[in-house]
Amino acid sequence: MPNYKNAKKISRLQQHKKLIVYVLCIILVFSIVIFWQKLAYSPKFLQEIAGVSGVDEKPVSQDDIDSYIVAADKPRVLIIPKTNLKARILEVGLTVDNAVDTTKSIYDVGWYTGSSTPGQKGAAFLDGHVSGPNNKGIFYDLKKLKTGDEIIVQMGNGQKNIFIVKQTEEKRLEEVDMAKVLQPLDPNAPGLNLMTCSGKFNKTADTFVNRFIVYSVLK
Repeated sequence: MPNYKNAKKISRLQQHKKLIVYVLCIILVFSIVIFWQKLAYSPKFLQEIAGVSGVDEKPVSQDDIDSYIVAADKPRVLIIPKTNLKARILEVGLTVDNAVDTTKSIYDVGWYTGSSTPGQKGAAFLDGHVSGPNNKGIFYDLKKLKTGDEIIVQMGNGQKNIFIVKQTEEKRLEEVDMAKVLQPLDPNAPGLNLMTCSGKFNKTADTFVNRFIVYSVLK
């Protein structure tokens, strides 16, 4: 006659084993996720993917942004609601190599003074760092922007110019057409174009191999 009690015990043991395996799998998955999160934010990891030298990683506080003053007709603050970005806009010119310069701080945004003033005819050009040697830069999440997203430029007099993203693109550094980047996407409306580094980091050149560009038009 079959031993039903033993059969039930065996069945329970098998169920317990399956449950234990299931729990262990969940713990393993969470451990891997936590490990990669810690790695992604570690200075060594960021230095390997970024490594940009000669930048300032000192944090910029909200008070620093709020107390920042520029002339009434100059751009003061950049706001991107989708990525919770709010940053000072500093004036930048050209480097000795005749390239558009960037801000020293990885938390500020640069407005190229050779481009239009935001909201005026033509296209205003802003650039920012994707990262520094140890920390994420102000434009780290720029790639999250999609068509229809808003970009806001607050002027020195408090006026807010709202731009709508119309197009994004990623180009190899040597393929970037700056003449295009400095022109409005829509010739009949003021434009605002943003650019940051992307792709792999070239340690020899001390820069990233790609550039990510956002084209937006005044709302």
